Amino acid sequence: MTMVFQQHYLFPHLDLFTNVALGVNPSLKLSTEQNQCINDALDSLGLTGLEKRKPGELSGGQRQRIALAR
Repeated sequence: MTMVFQQHYLFPHLDLFTNVALGVNPSLKLSTEQNQCINDALDSLGLTGLEKRKPGELSGGQRQRIALAR
């Protein structure tokens, strides 16, 4: 079970990939495997191709899925 807050606490100045990457490693020094895991998570949530978008460019449901991926 997981809980998603109504405020998704995404950094509005960072793209989606970076918002998820912060949850994996706050220093953003990611291995190739970690990069692939992030891409796989985005793909499984139906967010492939949106990696470079900012949270403000997405719907509320998409922002919620990014919070889940993080």
